Amino acid sequence: MDEANASPLSLWERVRVRAAGDSVSASSPQTPSPPAPLPEGEGSFLRLSRGPVPATDGEASCSRFLALLAEFYESLPEPPTIDVAFVPAESLPQPQRGLLVHVNDMTSTLARHYGEPIALKVLDRHEGPQWYRRHIVLETVGIPGGGSRRPVEYGAMRILLPRLSEAARQEVLAAQTPLGGVLARHGLAYRHCPGGFFKIRANRVIEQAFGLAGSPWLYGRCNCMSDNAGHVIAEVIEILPP
Repeated sequence: MDEANASPLSLWERVRVRAAGDSVSASSPQTPSPPAPLPEGEGSFLRLSRGPVPATDGEASCSRFLALLAEFYESLPEPPTIDVAFVPAESLPQPQRGLLVHVNDMTSTLARHYGEPIALKVLDRHEGPQWYRRHIVLETVGIPGGGSRRPVEYGAMRILLPRLSEAARQEVLAAQTPLGGVLARHGLAYRHCPGGFFKIRANRVIEQAFGLAGSPWLYGRCNCMSDNAGHVIAEVIEILPP
């Protein structure tokens, strides 16, 4: 299979393998087995919970997206727990529901909601020959005389670099502009495909990113960005502040 069309080994798989005592890692040449059905409370620091009904395809895909966070957390001395429960879209509170349940560009949706342009802040990044991963916060840029920046989204994403033109790829790697803005500026048509919604307990990394004093439940979604032919450009975890 062409590497550009293959899914990278997800950390959800690595966490489950590591929890089972296997030594397979991301650099291993072995091909991992498909993940088992989502467990209740398993994994070393990725904990998923759900109701009595079987996981949907969207939830199974979403667990793989959520593992993007775990990939960045595992480099920390004490990786924080990712405590997540999948929820139906109709159970999301407002304004989070209006900001998450749509297929529009997320950056422009946030800009309209807050009445300010949105800027990208990169917390960490990993660049490979195919996939570029980054741990991010989106912030309002602030209006002159109107206060400082405030965080409006926290998350992680992986971008399939071969799907981009050379100019767009260089701008993505410069990490100055949210991905949607880069794609639009370079005339690269794309669409969003939200795959699942969840609530997540704020851990210390999320608390710091949002400037929270406690550990409330927050809401987010798993989202993908694809070209008009349906080829994935990026996989994204998007979490909103309270």
